[in-house]
Amino acid sequence: MEINPYAPPQTELDASAGMPEVDKIRRSHLAIEGGIQSMGSVFMLVSLLVLLGAVALSSLPADKVKPGIPTLLAGLGLAYGVVGFGIRRLQTWTRIPAVILSVVGLFRFPMGTLLGGLCLFTLLRTKAGFVLSPAYRDIMQTTPHIKRKTSPVVWVLLVILLAVLWWVAGMNSV
Repeated sequence: MEINPYAPPQTELDASAGMPEVDKIRRSHLAIEGGIQSMGSVFMLVSLLVLLGAVALSSLPADKVKPGIPTLLAGLGLAYGVVGFGIRRLQTWTRIPAVILSVVGLFRFPMGTLLGGLCLFTLLRTKAGFVLSPAYRDIMQTTPHIKRKTSPVVWVLLVILLAVLWWVAGMNSV
Protein backbone atom coordinates (compact mmCIF):
# COMPACT_ATOMS: atom_id res chain seq x y z
CA MET A 1 0.00 0.00 0.00
CA GLU A 2 1.37 3.37 -1.04
CA ILE A 3 1.25 6.48 1.15
CA ASN A 4 -0.27 9.44 -0.60
CA PRO A 5 1.57 12.61 0.52
CA TYR A 6 -1.34 14.76 -0.75
CA ALA A 7 -4.05 12.99 1.23
CA PRO A 8 -5.74 14.89 4.06
CA PRO A 9 -4.75 13.91 7.60
CA GLN A 10 -6.57 10.92 9.00
CA THR A 11 -6.65 12.19 12.59
CA GLU A 12 -8.11 15.35 14.02
CA LEU A 13 -5.80 17.66 15.89
CA ASP A 14 -7.07 19.17 19.11
CA ALA A 15 -5.75 22.73 19.45
CA SER A 16 -6.29 22.59 23.20
CA ALA A 17 -4.37 19.33 23.70
CA GLY A 18 -1.85 19.67 26.51
CA MET A 19 -3.39 22.95 27.69
CA PRO A 20 -4.36 23.23 31.36
CA GLU A 21 -8.09 23.08 32.08
CA VAL A 22 -8.22 26.64 33.45
CA ASP A 23 -6.68 27.95 30.22
CA LYS A 24 -9.37 26.16 28.21
CA ILE A 25 -12.12 27.61 30.40
CA ARG A 26 -10.72 31.14 30.19
CA ARG A 27 -10.26 30.98 26.41
CA SER A 28 -13.81 29.68 25.93
CA HIS A 29 -15.20 32.63 27.95
CA LEU A 30 -13.05 35.46 26.55
CA ALA A 31 -15.72 36.68 24.14
CA ILE A 32 -18.41 37.02 26.80
CA GLU A 33 -15.86 38.56 29.19
CA GLY A 34 -15.06 41.19 26.57
CA GLY A 35 -18.73 41.79 25.86
CA ILE A 36 -19.49 42.36 29.52
CA GLN A 37 -16.54 44.72 29.95
CA SER A 38 -17.56 46.65 26.83
CA MET A 39 -21.05 46.94 28.27
CA GLY A 40 -19.46 48.46 31.38
CA SER A 41 -17.83 51.09 29.17
CA VAL A 42 -21.21 51.87 27.61
CA PHE A 43 -22.73 52.24 31.09
CA MET A 44 -19.96 54.67 32.02
CA LEU A 45 -20.55 56.69 28.83
CA VAL A 46 -24.29 56.81 29.56
CA SER A 47 -23.42 57.96 33.07
CA LEU A 48 -21.39 60.84 31.71
CA LEU A 49 -24.16 61.89 29.30
CA VAL A 50 -26.88 61.71 31.96
CA LEU A 51 -24.75 63.71 34.41
CA LEU A 52 -24.11 66.35 31.74
CA GLY A 53 -27.86 66.48 31.12
CA ALA A 54 -28.49 66.96 34.84
CA VAL A 55 -25.99 69.84 34.94
CA ALA A 56 -27.57 71.40 31.86
CA LEU A 57 -31.07 71.15 33.36
CA SER A 58 -29.95 72.59 36.68
CA SER A 59 -28.56 75.64 34.89
CA LEU A 60 -31.98 76.48 33.41
CA PRO A 61 -34.31 78.94 35.17
CA ALA A 62 -36.41 77.33 37.93
CA ASP A 63 -39.70 78.00 36.10
CA LYS A 64 -38.52 75.94 33.08
CA VAL A 65 -37.64 72.71 34.95
CA LYS A 66 -39.77 70.64 37.31
CA PRO A 67 -38.24 70.52 40.78
CA GLY A 68 -36.22 67.40 41.53
CA ILE A 69 -35.63 66.36 37.90
CA PRO A 70 -31.94 67.40 37.85
CA THR A 71 -31.41 65.60 41.17
CA LEU A 72 -33.14 62.48 39.85
CA LEU A 73 -30.99 62.55 36.71
CA ALA A 74 -27.83 63.04 38.77
CA GLY A 75 -28.73 60.00 40.89
CA LEU A 76 -29.44 57.93 37.79
CA GLY A 77 -26.14 59.06 36.24
CA LEU A 78 -24.23 58.11 39.36
CA ALA A 79 -25.95 54.71 39.41
CA TYR A 80 -24.93 54.08 35.79
CA GLY A 81 -21.37 55.11 36.62
CA VAL A 82 -21.00 52.92 39.70
CA VAL A 83 -22.53 49.89 37.99
CA GLY A 84 -20.49 50.51 34.83
CA PHE A 85 -17.27 50.66 36.84
CA GLY A 86 -18.22 47.43 38.63
CA ILE A 87 -19.06 45.69 35.37
CA ARG A 88 -15.71 46.70 33.86
CA ARG A 89 -14.06 44.98 36.84
CA LEU A 90 -16.42 41.94 36.50
CA GLN A 91 -17.81 42.37 40.02
CA THR A 92 -20.39 39.78 41.03
CA TRP A 93 -22.85 42.27 42.59
CA THR A 94 -23.27 44.23 39.33
CA ARG A 95 -25.44 41.75 37.45
CA ILE A 96 -28.83 42.60 39.05
CA PRO A 97 -28.36 46.41 39.05
CA ALA A 98 -27.16 46.23 35.44
CA VAL A 99 -30.27 44.27 34.45
CA ILE A 100 -32.48 46.86 36.20
CA LEU A 101 -30.71 49.77 34.49
CA SER A 102 -30.92 47.96 31.14
CA VAL A 103 -34.68 47.57 31.59
CA VAL A 104 -34.89 51.31 32.35
CA GLY A 105 -32.93 51.92 29.16
CA LEU A 106 -35.47 49.98 27.10
CA PHE A 107 -37.88 52.93 27.40
CA ARG A 108 -35.50 55.37 25.69
CA PHE A 109 -36.38 54.58 22.09
CA PRO A 110 -34.51 53.92 19.73
CA MET A 111 -30.92 53.75 21.03
CA GLY A 112 -31.85 52.94 24.62
CA THR A 113 -34.05 50.11 23.41
CA LEU A 114 -31.29 48.71 21.23
CA LEU A 115 -28.55 49.01 23.87
CA GLY A 116 -30.82 47.87 26.71
CA GLY A 117 -31.87 44.79 24.76
CA LEU A 118 -28.28 43.97 23.89
CA CYS A 119 -27.23 44.39 27.53
CA LEU A 120 -30.06 42.14 28.71
CA PHE A 121 -29.14 39.51 26.12
CA THR A 122 -25.52 39.61 27.30
CA LEU A 123 -26.24 39.65 31.04
CA LEU A 124 -28.89 36.95 31.13
CA ARG A 125 -26.81 34.31 29.38
CA THR A 126 -25.51 31.39 31.43
CA LYS A 127 -21.91 32.18 30.51
CA ALA A 128 -22.33 35.74 31.83
CA GLY A 129 -23.36 34.36 35.20
CA PHE A 130 -20.20 32.28 35.29
CA VAL A 131 -17.97 35.17 34.15
CA LEU A 132 -19.38 37.33 36.95
CA SER A 133 -18.79 34.63 39.57
CA PRO A 134 -15.98 34.34 42.16
CA ALA A 135 -14.91 31.06 40.52
CA TYR A 136 -14.17 32.86 37.25
CA ARG A 137 -12.30 35.57 39.14
CA ASP A 138 -10.02 32.81 40.50
CA ILE A 139 -9.53 31.50 36.96
CA MET A 140 -8.59 35.02 35.80
CA GLN A 141 -6.00 35.29 38.56
CA THR A 142 -4.41 31.97 37.58
CA THR A 143 -4.37 32.83 33.86
CA PRO A 144 -3.03 36.40 33.60
CA HIS A 145 -1.13 35.42 30.44
CA ILE A 146 -4.39 35.04 28.50
CA LYS A 147 -5.49 38.36 27.06
CA ARG A 148 -8.34 39.33 24.78
CA LYS A 149 -7.17 40.87 21.52
CA THR A 150 -9.22 43.34 19.52
CA SER A 151 -9.52 42.49 15.85
CA PRO A 152 -7.92 44.94 13.38
CA VAL A 153 -11.31 45.12 11.65
CA VAL A 154 -12.84 46.56 14.83
CA TRP A 155 -10.10 49.20 15.03
CA VAL A 156 -10.69 50.20 11.39
CA LEU A 157 -14.46 50.44 11.98
CA LEU A 158 -13.85 52.54 15.09
CA VAL A 159 -11.64 54.97 13.15
CA ILE A 160 -14.28 55.23 10.41
CA LEU A 161 -17.00 55.86 13.01
CA LEU A 162 -14.95 58.56 14.71
CA ALA A 163 -14.18 60.18 11.35
CA VAL A 164 -17.89 60.23 10.45
CA LEU A 165 -18.80 61.69 13.85
CA TRP A 166 -16.10 64.36 13.48
CA TRP A 167 -17.36 65.20 10.00
CA VAL A 168 -20.98 65.41 11.17
CA ALA A 169 -19.96 67.62 14.11
CA GLY A 170 -18.08 69.88 11.69
CA MET A 171 -21.11 70.09 9.40
CA ASN A 172 -23.39 71.10 12.28
CA SER A 173 -21.08 73.86 13.47
CA VAL A 174 -21.25 75.75 10.17
